[in-house]
Amino acid sequence: MSLTHEWNLLVTALRDVAPVTARTLRPCASKSAVKRAETATVPWPDELREFFGLHDGQNEVGGAGLVVPAGRLLQVVEIPQRHSDMVEVMADIVATEPDMYDGTYAEIVDNSIEAGVEAEDHLFLPGYVPIAAWDSNLMYCDTRSGEMRGSVSYRSDDGGHLGVPIWPSLEAFVRDVRLAVTDRISIGWYTAAVDNGVLDWDTVE
Repeated sequence: MSLTHEWNLLVTALRDVAPVTARTLRPCASKSAVKRAETATVPWPDELREFFGLHDGQNEVGGAGLVVPAGRLLQVVEIPQRHSDMVEVMADIVATEPDMYDGTYAEIVDNSIEAGVEAEDHLFLPGYVPIAAWDSNLMYCDTRSGEMRGSVSYRSDDGGHLGVPIWPSLEAFVRDVRLAVTDRISIGWYTAAVDNGVLDWDTVE
């Protein structure tokens, strides 16, 4: 299959079982908007561009649910600010508590160049592009070089993972979200819960 095919299957499932949440999805982002977001962050893998060519995140509608666990799908225009804010916060954290880290934030970044390999203390890195967020909880695409370039992972506000796996691609990520919705397969500690057309995610350790 392909990312586009998996996304279309997910949207079909959402329209069937969680139509309220499905209606929060925004039409695909324009190529120019995607280009601006990429220029303001880091070079994106082709699949990440394809991902936002299928939607432009979710509208913020209270009580309408979440398409993916741990956060609302971001609109393309929101990505640069979210990215820069996280990089700034991480740099401040390392600078404030230097004894806890092996070098400055810039040095940590320089030593963390391979996709899929985390920095110490699960620090957010400039090579991560947020795709979904709730407060400081982030689902992100790892754009660094290596075999895991384009992989998808999750960082909670305390730096942990809440049991969420690392997916090798956005296609694999979207597939697991779809199966969580249709077959009630857990994603880490998250399970899909649908009520009155609204998809939310319960956390069960």
